[in-house]
Amino acid sequence: MIYEFSDLILDLERRLLTRGEEPIKLTKLSFKALQALVEAAPALVSHDDLIDQIWGPRRVITLDNLSQRLKTLRQSLDDDPSQPTYIEGVRGEGYRLIPEVKIQSSQADTRSSSHNLPSGLVVGLVVLLVGLLTWFVIDRITPDETEPSASSVSTNPVEVPEPDRLQQPAIAVLPFANLSDDPSNQFFADGIHDDLLTRISTIKNIKTISRTSVMTYRNSNKKLETIAAELGVSTILEGGVQRAGDQVRINLQLIDAESDDHLWAQTYTRELTATNVFVVQAEITEAVAGALKAILSAEERSQLEKQPTANMQALDAYFLGNQLFSQATSESIGQAILAYQEAIRFDPEFALAYSKQASALLAQVWASGMPTEAQLEMSKPLIDQAILLDPQSSEAFTALGEWYRRSGDFAKAVQAYEQAMALGPNNANALQSYANMVRWDMSNPALTIKLFRRALELDPQNIGLKGQLAEAMPSAGLVSEGTRLMEDIVAEHPDSAAVYRDLAILYSNWEFRHDKGIRVLRRAFELDPNHPPNSFMNAVMYWRLADYDNTALWMNHIASLVPDSEEALVYRGWAFIAQGNLESAREEFDRSSSTSQLYWLGVFYLGNVDTAESRPNDALERYKDYAEEFDGRRSNVNFSFGVSAIKAYQALGEQEEAQALIDEFISIIDANPSVTYHDSAIHVASLYALSGQLEIAIATLEEWVNQGGATSLLQQDIRHGLSVLADDPRYQSILDTVSDRLSEQRANLTRWEANGEMPPISIVVTDPG
Repeated sequence: MIYEFSDLILDLERRLLTRGEEPIKLTKLSFKALQALVEAAPALVSHDDLIDQIWGPRRVITLDNLSQRLKTLRQSLDDDPSQPTYIEGVRGEGYRLIPEVKIQSSQADTRSSSHNLPSGLVVGLVVLLVGLLTWFVIDRITPDETEPSASSVSTNPVEVPEPDRLQQPAIAVLPFANLSDDPSNQFFADGIHDDLLTRISTIKNIKTISRTSVMTYRNSNKKLETIAAELGVSTILEGGVQRAGDQVRINLQLIDAESDDHLWAQTYTRELTATNVFVVQAEITEAVAGALKAILSAEERSQLEKQPTANMQALDAYFLGNQLFSQATSESIGQAILAYQEAIRFDPEFALAYSKQASALLAQVWASGMPTEAQLEMSKPLIDQAILLDPQSSEAFTALGEWYRRSGDFAKAVQAYEQAMALGPNNANALQSYANMVRWDMSNPALTIKLFRRALELDPQNIGLKGQLAEAMPSAGLVSEGTRLMEDIVAEHPDSAAVYRDLAILYSNWEFRHDKGIRVLRRAFELDPNHPPNSFMNAVMYWRLADYDNTALWMNHIASLVPDSEEALVYRGWAFIAQGNLESAREEFDRSSSTSQLYWLGVFYLGNVDTAESRPNDALERYKDYAEEFDGRRSNVNFSFGVSAIKAYQALGEQEEAQALIDEFISIIDANPSVTYHDSAIHVASLYALSGQLEIAIATLEEWVNQGGATSLLQQDIRHGLSVLADDPRYQSILDTVSDRLSEQRANLTRWEANGEMPPISIVVTDPG
């Protein structure tokens, strides 16, 4: 159906809104909101009805969420809410469309609207469900809102600022001692330390070690010479902070770590005000720069003289927020957000508090499983305000880069990260976030490793960063190096659940030893049983082992852990898929309004079932929404879409459409022959099999098996294009080899559990029903 109102045309079949000849980009939820208003016009649509039509009747949504959604829609339409042209809000009741609506026509070409998906697609080779594990671990949720242009995103190496390390002085600012009588003032000492560290790090001619690394030396008994060697620096700044009544005293000394000579020392005693705190820090930074013979530019001096806030209560709340945020737990991040809100309440012009609150909100997507869209909506105004208040803030542009990345606009994310690094040449967080985007969203292994290694120069004791480098190495052909690095990290940090998860990923993804991965995960689960990724990885590894009962058990367990009800439906849907209950799986997916990767992989799986059961039109109908948002990036979801669509077109006898997609995929293979992700051989073989090049498909699979490949191909076949090889005895031999390897791994798990080599599950994992 096509609707015309005012100067706009809404085409429901094509999910397209245009003004004249120009399309207006709408997010999925904004489109649903506009459709609801148009179809009801001129009647008023109540708040409750709008929520049901946008998010679904089972979603718990507040009026604030609805108000933000309509605000986003109005912005897309250039509609002023104070003098609306399109959408009128009626206080306490709902919304209505203002212009008269005319029905222009229906789509006459049902073939085009139902299954004629784009054929000129730039797509990349990627992993399917078996590859979702690492996507989930690093960045579980794909962008819900914006549709990035693949052509606008450069995957060419970006020049990363790298000062001459041989000539550059390097410093580590060790944690400051709390010299106050009150132990609770530690957060204040840490805040002084953190802010001073940030100020020094803005000087491009001084290499400054990041907070994460230096904090590992709190109360350390190691010699300064040893600490300096481990951190790769020549000088150490250490000291203490005493807060008593209305006075603050800061004692500092700068030490040459090799000779143990004091290069500079000073005690600062001032009245305790926010202004004095920042003035003292500026003096300290200039003194340190002078001692290290680093020349400050006029711009750097200007930055040092800035006073982020003059309100002591705001500064206290900000310091407390930083302490909580650094703990990086779901609970502490939530508390940090509240502390930053307090800082902003005391000082509405405190730019850093806006930046940090936005970063904390975005961190909740991973740490707490919060919905991406909601966090994006809440964080963007904070980032905008931070940049408005301080356009030279590296922290604000780091948050902006993360926001654009999660929104799917990678070109703008690149610009934001580069700006963050230009403003903060020692900003390891910006480098780390940038590296993760380059790895997962832009598929550039060489640049990924370069960025991670540059970040590790600044943050050498950050185990999370080391783990991410180890995980990235195999995609550049450094499999054994990555595994060795991760095993070393586990040995150094035996009580960290995160490093066990990372090691499990490497065992399963690159060595095809899912049994070893599950054994390592038992320790991660023991240390952190309520963190959803621990359970998710168990589910995926059991799927790879063709143990579908355990796959379903763990998928259902995740559904009981995640706070987002829409994602819980997706996990339950996958549990039903594992059990073979496809009708119930369809019901769960149909009830969910999720747009996560796991959701789309389930949609494609069920679409493949439709095709296998002679309903290819139904399959293509399922894919239609995704086809409109397809961006051509190298992602497991895009590849799954491509293979599924090819199979459906072939089932319909529409060879031209199928061949167009095949040609696009094979051109990407030819242009990028190196393996940049695990299990790529299965996907390449599927593509060649679908194109009729069976010899190449068999050769690709044989090479994979010879390299140790082992993933359940029989169950996966519904998702791939390998069934055309069924009568080839070489393919049967491949299946037998893989089956034997997986059987051996399942037997290993049974034996390890029986003889105590694998820890038992620390809690009862049950199907939530």
